Amino acid sequence: MPDERHRKLGALYNWSAALRSGGQCDCFGALIAPNGWNLSSSYDWARLELFLMDNNYYAYFAGDPYRAAIAKALASSSGWEDSIVEATPGYNMTLNNRSLFNAIPASSRHFEGSFGNVGNHASWWRYGGFDSAYPGMGSCIILNHDFAEIMHRMVSIKHGFSIRLVKLRGV
Repeated sequence: MPDERHRKLGALYNWSAALRSGGQCDCFGALIAPNGWNLSSSYDWARLELFLMDNNYYAYFAGDPYRAAIAKALASSSGWEDSIVEATPGYNMTLNNRSLFNAIPASSRHFEGSFGNVGNHASWWRYGGFDSAYPGMGSCIILNHDFAEIMHRMVSIKHGFSIRLVKLRGV
């Protein structure tokens, strides 16, 4: 039975569970995603980022366009920790979510089992295609309340992050 946190913010998955979210690997166990959907990949995220930058979804910093500042366009318009840093999800949240992606700052579960501060960041596993080069590590995307860019990281597979599924073309 889901607890209140799970109902409000969604589930957090370790790397093994995230990979079972679609046919991205030879994993065993129950699939999380419906047929025709998969865990988002590095390629999917790169396409999204380029689309947002090419279509002027970036934020302004000190009155000038800041092309890489697209975290604000993805972030939900509430729930983020406040930030004094212009162009970040935590700064004037009413301007967030222009893309309608609605990234909720659900935080993460740390590898030792504790939870991060809700409101501080949103994080998702992504299938990187190069993950096997780093044993014990998985590829993720992070939006932070006081950082304007999307962060790309390799972290311990024991962490718990959200997942974002994408529909396969032609399915």
